[in-house]
Amino acid sequence: MRKVVVTGMGTVSSLGNSLYESWTAVQRGLSGIDSLTRFDVHQMKWKVAGELKGFDAGLYLSQKEITHLDPFVQYAVAASFMAAEDAGLLKPSEKNKVLSLASGGAIIGSSRGGITTIEKAIIKQGKSGCRMQDAGCEMHLTFCILVSGNQCPCPKFLL
Repeated sequence: MRKVVVTGMGTVSSLGNSLYESWTAVQRGLSGIDSLTRFDVHQMKWKVAGELKGFDAGLYLSQKEITHLDPFVQYAVAASFMAAEDAGLLKPSEKNKVLSLASGGAIIGSSRGGITTIEKAIIKQGKSGCRMQDAGCEMHLTFCILVSGNQCPCPKFLL
């Protein structure tokens, strides 16, 4: 049997934007569920959810990367950097660097990532009058983005 060593952890969640913030909220019995603020919910039945508050992707990504990456991929990159920092492989001042972690890896957990990208593609298709069957290429790209949360940190860490 092979052994696995967990040397660092990172998290971005509705409980906090770091492992410390999230764990402290769990210990205090706090909930990450609150009123939604990212979009208008006045006509929706559900008005609460677990939503990130105060997340700054600029601490981990360039402005160009932020513009092109779905938010859930930004969260995955941030959590990966936090884990590398927690493991002592990265100094806090090096968060926007490419690292060589050829003997390491990152395990990412995400739920329904890419929703923002899918929503934008569907709205774009609706405005252009495209039918879903005519937009196969764009929808294919959208669904490829869905699986990219686990893959995006790799180029930043040269895994």
